[in-house]
Amino acid sequence: MDCGSSGAATLEGFLWHVVRPSRVRILPMINLSYIGLTAAGHLSMDVGELHDWRFADLREIDRVHEAFGPEIHGVKLRASNNACGANGPVVLPLAREAADRLGVPLMIHVGTAPPTIDEVLPFLREGDILAHIYNASAGGSVLDGSGRLRPAVREAMARGVRMDVGHGGSSFSFRIAERTMDQGLLPDAISSDLHAHNIDGPAGSLPEVMAKFLALGLPLIEVLRLATVSPAAVIRRPDLGRLQVGGEADLAVFRLEERGVDLVDCEGAVRRGSSSLHNVLTVCRGRVLESVEDGRTEGRRH
Repeated sequence: MDCGSSGAATLEGFLWHVVRPSRVRILPMINLSYIGLTAAGHLSMDVGELHDWRFADLREIDRVHEAFGPEIHGVKLRASNNACGANGPVVLPLAREAADRLGVPLMIHVGTAPPTIDEVLPFLREGDILAHIYNASAGGSVLDGSGRLRPAVREAMARGVRMDVGHGGSSFSFRIAERTMDQGLLPDAISSDLHAHNIDGPAGSLPEVMAKFLALGLPLIEVLRLATVSPAAVIRRPDLGRLQVGGEADLAVFRLEERGVDLVDCEGAVRRGSSSLHNVLTVCRGRVLESVEDGRTEGRRH
């Protein structure tokens, strides 16, 4: 799943030059911002994709949806200070309207406020997705100042909002995850939010993120379910993430190593796990995928 790399200005190029030629299946969401996701925090000037709310142009989203509708699997909004600044009151209702127009799920990323998570949650309905549920950001955490699950989060869970891990580079805290899971908030999807700035840590890979949930006490079978069958249901593709006669031949084979491993979260906290997962074979649509090593070391991070 590509969660909003491209907006209306860049979706066509993304489809032609990345999605369609890819050896793996890529299911893109469209970013509410016309320009797509910007590397806020990694530019010489910290400019988010919706610091100018006028980039939330629904007419352009309608245009690309008319041309590429079946290839758009959701609408993505990064509702945090680094992405939209103080524009939350404007862009949140526009994101809701865009998802309704397209008839697809709305995924909203939460992080450091503004907007606060309490301001974000009313815009999510049954089948929509809240990303980064275990982040420790000020104003964006699912826990209140007393460490209790916010009432608005419980209400969102009750109405069927799906909960996504989205580890990323700054959105996963062992401390928050443990307290939250103890209060009944388990993820619907274990996901890596892997990108150039966290592939060397703290996210590393999806198997590494899965190992963190083993360290948090989830059984292996549940961790596997939350990384396969359950996310497929979240993105409304129940045909994926399972082995069945006549289905897509998508396979991931892991080696389970039952020995101590140090796992690091986005706050720098280290959790000692007792086991880790290592990918040994990947098959997508019946084709064995070989890993690619192009010689880059530091360069692969940027």
